[in-house]
Amino acid sequence: MRRTSRNCSAAQGSRRSESMSNANVEAGAPRFKSTPFVCPHCKQYAKQDWGQAAGTSLKVGATTHSSFNVYSENVYFSRCHACSKSILWKDEKVVWPKTSLAPEAHLDFPPVLRPDYEEARQIYNESPRASAALLRLCLQKLCRHLGASGDNINSDIQFIYQEFGLGRRVRDSMDILRVVGNNAVHPGEIDLNDNQEISLGLFRIINFIIDKSISEPAHIDSIFSQLPEGAREAIERRDVRGSATLRPALEPPGESD
Repeated sequence: MRRTSRNCSAAQGSRRSESMSNANVEAGAPRFKSTPFVCPHCKQYAKQDWGQAAGTSLKVGATTHSSFNVYSENVYFSRCHACSKSILWKDEKVVWPKTSLAPEAHLDFPPVLRPDYEEARQIYNESPRASAALLRLCLQKLCRHLGASGDNINSDIQFIYQEFGLGRRVRDSMDILRVVGNNAVHPGEIDLNDNQEISLGLFRIINFIIDKSISEPAHIDSIFSQLPEGAREAIERRDVRGSATLRPALEPPGESD
């Protein structure tokens, strides 16, 4: 397998921070009448105060007021201690500000693919099936971005698997996204609307694929480039001579992982 660094960056510290941030957001997602959680306004894990809307009175025209009881409408507000902004809840769900349960894109997500991912995030709450179809499209575009032909996603997955020396878990992840994404637009046995573990898991999977195919190679290339020039030239000459047995491939023997 040849070493490659195309379309990569090596901001490992930022990636770790982002990964921790995404994990915290998912673990602390807003839940009805709970505290603390991650505020959708300021993104801080903060204590929340709660209150229920009981009634309303509005001036209509110059002299008329309109009022009615909204207690039975199950309208609540929570207020964040970190930013002092309020969140509007109706029937135990956040209705404002608009939030997505899906994790944010990996720091190294290619800019050309990010709009599709963000669209999948924005529509996830309303339509997990539609978001799954968009994530499958992201995978197909990612394969092309990494050098595959783009003609057949099944063949593209095998190409990326071999080209980058990825382990079987990464290939299995790509196949999961391909199969579930297909199922989202064709009749099948997976109901994504009723299976949050799978539908949310697809977002984690595409980020995992980005990490393994782009971020990790970039990190290794960055370290390799800092070796003494003589050592790097010796390694390159060895690779040219075809001494592959002296340098095991990244893929585990027998695809046992």
